[in-house]
Amino acid sequence: MAIALIVFGIEYFLHPEIAPGVPLLKVTPSWVPLPYVWAYMTAIVLVICGAAILFNRYARNAAAVVGLLMTLITLFLYAPILAMAPEASQVEALN
Repeated sequence: MAIALIVFGIEYFLHPEIAPGVPLLKVTPSWVPLPYVWAYMTAIVLVICGAAILFNRYARNAAAVVGLLMTLITLFLYAPILAMAPEASQVEALN
């Protein structure tokens, strides 16, 4: 899990235009304020927490931070994406 967090964090550094949280090619919607800032902040958290888990330094706290981050991203980014999705593309919005 730690290596996956680090790899996804690096992906967000390399491609900040994709929506943070889920490693898909879904672009961050235009209604999100400062999308690159959110992508870089997510990348920083994922890399630092992934390294903490990998080296077993504050691993429990790092896992809790990643869990909180993913919960917040789901509530404030992906729930509105699902709510605004047309019925035909709701399956993609659920991803």
